[in-house]
Amino acid sequence: MDFNYLVKIIIGIFVLLWGIGCNAIEFNGLHINGFLSQGYLHTNHNDYLADTKGGTFDYNEIGLNLGYQLTDSFRLGGQVLSRNLGVDGNNKFTFGYLYGDYNLNRYIGLRGGKIRIPMGLYNQTRDADMLRTGVFLPNSIYRDEYYTFFSAFYGAEIYGELPLGAIGSVEYELFGGQMDEDDESWLVKNNVTRFGATSSDMTADESYGGALRWSSPHDELSLGYSYLSVSSTLFLGGINVIESATFDPAKIDPVHILSAEYTWKDIVFASEYMRRRYIVNADFANNTVVPDPGTTITTSEGWYFSGIYRYNDLFEFGIAYSEFYQDKNDKKGEGARFSWQHEAWLKDLTLSARFNINDYWLVKAEYHVMDGTAWLPYEGVYGDANSSSNIKQKWNMIALKTTFSF
Repeated sequence: MDFNYLVKIIIGIFVLLWGIGCNAIEFNGLHINGFLSQGYLHTNHNDYLADTKGGTFDYNEIGLNLGYQLTDSFRLGGQVLSRNLGVDGNNKFTFGYLYGDYNLNRYIGLRGGKIRIPMGLYNQTRDADMLRTGVFLPNSIYRDEYYTFFSAFYGAEIYGELPLGAIGSVEYELFGGQMDEDDESWLVKNNVTRFGATSSDMTADESYGGALRWSSPHDELSLGYSYLSVSSTLFLGGINVIESATFDPAKIDPVHILSAEYTWKDIVFASEYMRRRYIVNADFANNTVVPDPGTTITTSEGWYFSGIYRYNDLFEFGIAYSEFYQDKNDKKGEGARFSWQHEAWLKDLTLSARFNINDYWLVKAEYHVMDGTAWLPYEGVYGDANSSSNIKQKWNMIALKTTFSF
């Protein structure tokens, strides 16, 4: 039996057995909790996230979180994670995070290891399905296909909180290191299919950034800003005509995200705006037909607005609208870089509902009304649903998910 699959089964049984008790485990300073989820995705046209045209259960997650408080100031944390979404994850056994945290005082602390990236309002908690109403976070900011690359980094972080008296407080995080890399990720596999490569190698280079978040005295309003710079190298070999392609650097620099969240009674409003610049230098070896593109620079942007209403302890409802543009200077897709105009954007109206069966078991349903085909996987990743003859500008998706946690 495959080792990763065996680990997944063991963790799943562990989560379910302890989940029945509805409580996290605490033993001599060791704190353990976890989750197990299964989803179903269905699109009427186009493949998105997985082989979704016609429906797929190829969407699941299992996680086991451990924390140990060695002293009042020093804590160890880690997560064993197995996830699968289409071609991303493949149910491999990984560490979602693994770090040591030394908190000097309220104003300053240090973390080192594999750490969640402080990007936007929800990136650091996106694994915690119990904390959100919808199945997915808005795709204009939180792209699930890029989860492996944008979820965590290896390095160090300085963080803290600065009290501002009657006007609230400011939390800050500054980090540097190297992004996670995975040759089996959606990001790599999609480009392997795009170029018809037979081999690939991705190397993550330096990354750094930071985040600021102001909260009002009673936490009903928060405003945030995130900055991120990422550099990597992607090699694709065995390509017909050009033999190989090397993207060095493949750089996302900078990423700017402005965030706002407001809570009024049982309603939570949130909105974020993102702008990021892609710098790609491509070198096509033994090129005989395809022109070497050299260095290209593109700036994309996206935004969303959402509202969540908690009706009671059992039911929650949400609505969100988001827009994303591959090139902020060509929002109508009139340039030569797009195979068809609607590849330039993705607009998404999402309706969500959540039912809490009990304290540790929930189910969710979500309906997406989509306009545009930005970010869809290339033809051949899953099938021919995204071929020039089959792809549709307007399409819909149904997402269902159930999660056990403790």
